[in-house]
Amino acid sequence: IRTASQSHAALQKFEALTRLAPVAILQFTPDWECAYANNIWFSYTNSDKEQSKGLSWLNFIAEEEADDFFSDLKAAMNSSNSFRSNIRLKNAEKQTLWVEANAGCLYDDYGNADGYIITMSDITLGIENEARLKSIAETDTLTHLSNRNRFQSIADKASQKASPEHPIAFVYVDLDKFKQINDTYGHQAGDILLKEVADRMSASLPEALCISRLGGDEFALILDQIQSEARLQAQIVLKYVT
Repeated sequence: IRTASQSHAALQKFEALTRLAPVAILQFTPDWECAYANNIWFSYTNSDKEQSKGLSWLNFIAEEEADDFFSDLKAAMNSSNSFRSNIRLKNAEKQTLWVEANAGCLYDDYGNADGYIITMSDITLGIENEARLKSIAETDTLTHLSNRNRFQSIADKASQKASPEHPIAFVYVDLDKFKQINDTYGHQAGDILLKEVADRMSASLPEALCISRLGGDEFALILDQIQSEARLQAQIVLKYVT
């Protein structure tokens, strides 16, 4: 059995270690009330000890993720004593921070579950870089429309959801005599024309599922609102770009 002085010494060691750790650390009671949080957590959330005590720490999880996160966390701790998830934190300034959360059980001297601990490390830069690279890989560099890869991905998903009650329209567009424009006025003039076509398509069909440049002077559209108004909009697009 630990004496009061031994428990105090253990607590001091724990707090010293968590202050030096480069990640947020939270310790919880068996009821998931926050009993301790280190300074990294307070810097991530721009909060203080009072704002994070009890179950208030959940207020710093992005609202649309908080319920699922907490439910999955508790289920994992009850079944496997292991949990990992990428979640978004928010602070008082509504800024978003992506973190990788890892959780595990804490045990008393008799091996009984006595609470939980979560660590959270900042992965915002990695998430943003991944999103940036994905955008570059799926965007046509000239027109900034979706490229062929992005079109194919959206087309596959749209086809799976299509039904008689929810039809999908695919429209293919190419430019007549575009080669003559390039040959006569040069490729710079051709690029200007392609960008103008892309702008007009985007302006005429803002609700399209996808407007893509497949390559050269080839464009493709995916429409899921193909009642009379959408057909008219498509006709307007074709009138202006062919």
